[in-house]
Amino acid sequence: MRKLYFRFLVLVFGIGVIYVLNILTTNLIFNPTSKKFLHTDKTTAKEKDDAEQLGLVRNVEIKTHGGSYDKEPIFRQDVEKPSYHQMSESKYIEELAENSKVSESTMKLRIPYKLVHLDLKGAPPKMSYIVNELLPLIHSAGANGLLVEYEDTFPFHGSYLSQLYNGVYTLDEIKWLLREAANLNFEVIPLIQTFGHMEYVLKKKPFQSLRENPRYAQTICPKQNTSWNLITQLIDQVIELHPASNYIHIGCDEAYQVSECPLCKNTDPKTIFVDHVTRISNYIKTKYKKNVIIWDDMLRKYYTNELVSSNLGSTTEVMIWDYTEDVERLIPNYLMDMYTSVFPHIWVASAFKGAFGEKLYNVNINRHALNHLSWLKTLGNYQAKIKNFRGFALTGWSRYDHFAVLCELLPVAVPSLLLNLLILKHRNVRESIKALGVELKCDLVNVELPIGYCQWPGDRLYNQLIELESLQNQITSLIARTDSSGWFTRWNILNNYTNPSRLVQFYNDTTNLKTLLEMSRIKLEEQLSTYYQKSITSQWLSMVLEPLEFKLNIIIKDIQNLSKRTSW
Repeated sequence: MRKLYFRFLVLVFGIGVIYVLNILTTNLIFNPTSKKFLHTDKTTAKEKDDAEQLGLVRNVEIKTHGGSYDKEPIFRQDVEKPSYHQMSESKYIEELAENSKVSESTMKLRIPYKLVHLDLKGAPPKMSYIVNELLPLIHSAGANGLLVEYEDTFPFHGSYLSQLYNGVYTLDEIKWLLREAANLNFEVIPLIQTFGHMEYVLKKKPFQSLRENPRYAQTICPKQNTSWNLITQLIDQVIELHPASNYIHIGCDEAYQVSECPLCKNTDPKTIFVDHVTRISNYIKTKYKKNVIIWDDMLRKYYTNELVSSNLGSTTEVMIWDYTEDVERLIPNYLMDMYTSVFPHIWVASAFKGAFGEKLYNVNINRHALNHLSWLKTLGNYQAKIKNFRGFALTGWSRYDHFAVLCELLPVAVPSLLLNLLILKHRNVRESIKALGVELKCDLVNVELPIGYCQWPGDRLYNQLIELESLQNQITSLIARTDSSGWFTRWNILNNYTNPSRLVQFYNDTTNLKTLLEMSRIKLEEQLSTYYQKSITSQWLSMVLEPLEFKLNIIIKDIQNLSKRTSW
């Protein structure tokens, strides 16, 4: 009897335990407020987390241009680790400060020129923005010159060259820019490509025969008489509009196809390069009495004795470019030793945008600041060997070449540009960031605010692009989830065979993202049109938004087709 009673108690206890476990398990699996989801055969923890994240919209305060704050719905994504652009400036001040120990020699380094590069071959801004908004800002931060790369935005004239002109800037607008720059005592240096990167010329059918390689519209054949006539006409027309310029930059970087045409194939590429550069330099120095600058990258394969015998040091000034956070890795000691021994006059080129990804649209201020700090360190080490240091060109590339898509836009890169000008001025990160706050009308040191809360011409566009980056991350996450689903594979789609209930959440998430992307397009179009002509705005939206829209539309279409079937 006792054994029977004991077995009864064990049975009751077991049933109770099972009942309690069942309640707990049900609560954990189905309670939407629970933060712990058990893995089941029907729902994964990741699916539930993603569904919760994708389905929620919260109101946050977003800064408007006038300084007031509006309530706007922002797609919830800050539940995860914040991106670089969401972090307050104080978060990376510490990192910069650790890399900003400036030597005494660097502090004494004299930087005569601080040129801001205007790369107008991609997304050329309205001239009113450049003159009225940009020039006063960079002047205040310490810039004293411009390096202007016009390419096809220059109003070339005459029956031969006029076909190169894309009509963006008028002659009067170029004169306006030069006049306002002169009022600020800016040195304006035009950059005219004369060897490589001549895509804007060689892509045209009338100039196709001048290519060094008939397949590629990049490098011009330097031995053709027609090539020489073209180059001198380009130079003449640009210098005619820049009589006050003391320097002319003739490019000559990344001329990859050399010694490939029938006229050049039997001549050493180094000889062709030196002869071509020397001929152009002598033309400019003799006719116009101006100093000639070239990029350095084509010289990096030379030996010192070759460069000495070339006499390029007496005909040109070299501009050494490196946009990385560790200049000495790309420009090692032996190169600096060679350049300082050959060229009496040396320039360097850093970057404030357009260097870390050909499809980027947001600027990583930290990396560009580290590039400038690294250059200061390198120059401090070589100060005694440099006979005459001319200064910096802070490049801001808009495309990686004429055929590439657009990268970061100029208005959103202004904080990066100003900070790096201030770093060259103060040689101290904390002082530079404090000064940047003054320029942008916000406290970046004592108040933990993202830079998007500051004010400058371009702040609204900057904030809209930060929202777009968040939205793009959500779209990428959604695509990864659909790709990993066992009910939405290529096989399911091709065979029109799936469980439609498994696709409901995907469909809702995708349509929500599509709506947010449509809202983003409207805002971006409004902001872009403030700084760019309609054609540039359309081009940017097409390059950046349409691929995202296309991916979402494909998902929606496939789900709709799969959901139509009711029997299998």
